[in-house]
Amino acid sequence: MFQEALASVVMAVFFFASISLADEKCKYGATNQHLCQKTCNSRYCGCAMDKLSQFSSCTQKCNFDSSCNKMVCSGGNTCSQLCFFGRCNMKCLSSKSCYQSCLWKAKCHELTCTSSTCNQVCANCTMVCPEGVENCRQMCLGGECHMKCFARNCRRQCFGGKCNSIGYTTTSKASLVQGSFWTCVLWATLSYN
Repeated sequence: MFQEALASVVMAVFFFASISLADEKCKYGATNQHLCQKTCNSRYCGCAMDKLSQFSSCTQKCNFDSSCNKMVCSGGNTCSQLCFFGRCNMKCLSSKSCYQSCLWKAKCHELTCTSSTCNQVCANCTMVCPEGVENCRQMCLGGECHMKCFARNCRRQCFGGKCNSIGYTTTSKASLVQGSFWTCVLWATLSYN
């Protein structure tokens, strides 16, 4: 009887510790249907997903009046970051896909991505995709954009700005699309679906 009660107490403590640990990894965020949703400001903002996490994907939105210099997302399926103002950086180590969007007056200084598929929509930005990444895609909305791509497939849409040469992928020459905004939107819609 005593051993059964002790085993129940140990299991209850382990269960609540696991839930607390999972919730802690979505700190300052809300978990909803396996998605950790966070609104971040100038402090460090990260999602660390593991087997104990109650979520398998993370989305981080930078607050309207903030810069988000340190956003890190690891483990799990997908990570995404949305920025409107200030300077945003993201280090994405998720397993399936990573997405960074810098709109309006935001400046994405750098996205470093080791996921299977990496996507960035930005102006005045840098994207780094090392070997091991399957697909690396950047849509440059203007300004000066850089792409360091060693992925299997590298693609970029570039208009209204200056884009550096992205070189060669491991399988073929990387593709670069230049033209009007609507040509790029149409190309992006067809290629991302």
